[in-house]
Amino acid sequence: MTVPTHSAFGMLLAYLLSFLPWWIIAPLAYLSHYLLDLCPHWEKDLAFFLQGNKRRLQIATLVELLLAIALYAFAWWQGWKEFSFLAAAIAAGFPDIKHLHPFLESLPLNGWHEKAHCWWQKNPKRENEGGPSFQLFFIIIFVIFVLTRG
Repeated sequence: MTVPTHSAFGMLLAYLLSFLPWWIIAPLAYLSHYLLDLCPHWEKDLAFFLQGNKRRLQIATLVELLLAIALYAFAWWQGWKEFSFLAAAIAAGFPDIKHLHPFLESLPLNGWHEKAHCWWQKNPKRENEGGPSFQLFFIIIFVIFVLTRG
């Protein structure tokens, strides 16, 4: 999934668990990344136009990161100013920014990230099932949720 999708889910989690301190919410948001990745989804790494093109993959990841920052800024502007929202957005999106720098790719947690992508990803007939439409729909729902809860 894309970084904005994971970050939006992390912020929703922080909203729903707002009675907990940020240092409990952030690890839960991080774990939510792996739970979401078990669902079939569009994956920029697998998209045919990015295969073998590391530079394009880095640019796509940077664009995703900027979109996630924009979503957080929107939520902040709507009144979601508690630190737990920022912590959850960062924690939930972190595993997908690994393509930005070789150091991030070398972290041992990346092995878990690859394992979280379920059997559907290994089946060429099911790669990128559904395209990015589900994730776009989720982001729209997130924006509506923030607007109504701001």
